[in-house]
Amino acid sequence: MIQRFLSRAREHKLIIIPHTDLVRRTLSDEQTSGRSRLLTRIRGIDLRLSNVDQRIAALYDKVRVLFTRPALVAYAVLLVLGLITIGKQAGRGLGSEVLRGHHALFLPVFLLMHAAAIVVHELAHALACKHFGREVKAFGFTFVNRLVPSVYADVTDMWMSTRKARMAVSFAGPLSGLLLGSMSAIVAWFVPAGVTSSFLWLYAISMLALAIGSLYPCLFIESDGYHILSDWLRMPALREHSRRFLQDRVRNLVRGRKQRPMTNDERTFLVYGCASVASLSAAFVTLVTLLARPLLR
Repeated sequence: MIQRFLSRAREHKLIIIPHTDLVRRTLSDEQTSGRSRLLTRIRGIDLRLSNVDQRIAALYDKVRVLFTRPALVAYAVLLVLGLITIGKQAGRGLGSEVLRGHHALFLPVFLLMHAAAIVVHELAHALACKHFGREVKAFGFTFVNRLVPSVYADVTDMWMSTRKARMAVSFAGPLSGLLLGSMSAIVAWFVPAGVTSSFLWLYAISMLALAIGSLYPCLFIESDGYHILSDWLRMPALREHSRRFLQDRVRNLVRGRKQRPMTNDERTFLVYGCASVASLSAAFVTLVTLLARPLLR
């Protein structure tokens, strides 16, 4: 019975076991240069906080008020005020003083503030996990996809909780970015016009853009928005199913095979897959346009 369950889980991409060739991997390791081995070691860095669950639980006890209903109302008010503030400043060259000027000092400060926002983002996931009584298994620093340095929080224990609780934990991270962006915009509103105000506006817009981007689900990546959508649809492997369904659909179309009627789930896979392909195409075209604009002048 257990074997049948595991085989069905692997068939439906709920359990993914990568195929490895130990002989080929060993030979390739022997042929790699010292520089490649150094890069491999750097990319394999995984710095974790010790006794993480106890530490996050102690921190949650101190900031428990952040998860009360009055706090949620305050968040909503703050978001509305931030959006109103940015709306009133739209079209007035937000951040232009920083972008046009030679303020080299603001670049490292800008990057450090974004790094701190990433820590807050992951910490929000971890605290929300403790709010629902689940275990935070890890919190640390690593390289996402062995390339991008990032902080992470392992809240996979939330799979033992309810669907709504999982959605709330997924939303906690982007919410922290929306709040940071709103607070930055409100502070910039009261700061006299100048470089500091322009810097805060630029930071607010970038934070809001990143938070909204992480909430967007249709990019074939496991963003917070994707997890919210997959939990809402009750499809934990939505991305894998959609990708495989599109591949099979296109393959049958090219080979001229008769297509059978789609089920309701397959219609969902088709809509998500097409939306993801369209989103990736639009992002690629936008990036190429931005890069080519200076060359066309």
